[in-house]
Amino acid sequence: MAFIGLRHPVFARITEFEDGAMPCYAGPVVAGRAIQANVTKTHNNNPLYADDIIDEDDNSITGMTLTIGLNDLDDEKRRWLLGDIMSYEQGVGYLFDEGGDGAAPVGFGYIRVRKVQGQVKYQAVWYWSVLFSEESEDGRTKGESIEWQTPTITGRAKAIYADDSGIPKFRRRKTFDTQAEAEAWLDAVAGYNIPADLALQSFGIRAMTPTFTPRRGEYESRLEIKQASVLSQINISATPYSGQNVEITYELVETDVPGSIVVSLHQNEPGYPDPYIKVYPDNWAVGDTAEVDLYATVSNGSATAQYHVKIHIVIVE
Repeated sequence: MAFIGLRHPVFARITEFEDGAMPCYAGPVVAGRAIQANVTKTHNNNPLYADDIIDEDDNSITGMTLTIGLNDLDDEKRRWLLGDIMSYEQGVGYLFDEGGDGAAPVGFGYIRVRKVQGQVKYQAVWYWSVLFSEESEDGRTKGESIEWQTPTITGRAKAIYADDSGIPKFRRRKTFDTQAEAEAWLDAVAGYNIPADLALQSFGIRAMTPTFTPRRGEYESRLEIKQASVLSQINISATPYSGQNVEITYELVETDVPGSIVVSLHQNEPGYPDPYIKVYPDNWAVGDTAEVDLYATVSNGSATAQYHVKIHIVIVE
């Protein structure tokens, strides 16, 4: 048996994590393309000597450190993995490295390709909780030949009590015959939180990230509204699968809305078959921002599921 490849690095934001319980995740996001995944383990080393020999020993794992190399790490993923802060000045976004709390732990996984007696297998690996950081950056000039400069992040894995054994565990692994099966397993572990029978064929508003996936429930959207606008109408689209008998209802919750901006949800209005959000001014200025949460609840009469979009509004020239 030998490992011959590395693929499909994914992470998932932790939405709920209580002592003695498994983490809940917001759904998988592909981190990039994998270059390396090195794991360093630390062990207890505390032998008990008796009669001049080792009578008892403890070699249990006390920690795991991951070093992950990727082909690229865009601004949005840096926010989630490394805790970089996106701030806006006059409608222009800037990414900041700041002191303070930093990044939050995430679930993280990847697929290792292995060859067993001539057959290719796919081992999916999932770490329940990893706190990442970027220890260093290396920038070099271009010489006679290109020397690729790619990001490397380092994470400290946290053990959890994943069952009733009372023994903390750092990760879970499972081997599959196909890559598609391994990816599906990672997707399920990473918290696709919309049941298949309630998942919509399409859902969203403009500028929504990441790209809609039917069984992922958590999204964000950044909406730029021009200061000169009398109002801005943001349409909400939702399409069930053919033959799917579900009802969709919407709720808009104001998280941080200043007095200069008015945000309202409109649905079931004559002449407007689709719901929409209105954003209009009450003496707004360039640089003003607001945050609201849009919830779309899907019900089939016996069960419900909920899509959530955190909407960031910024007023621009």
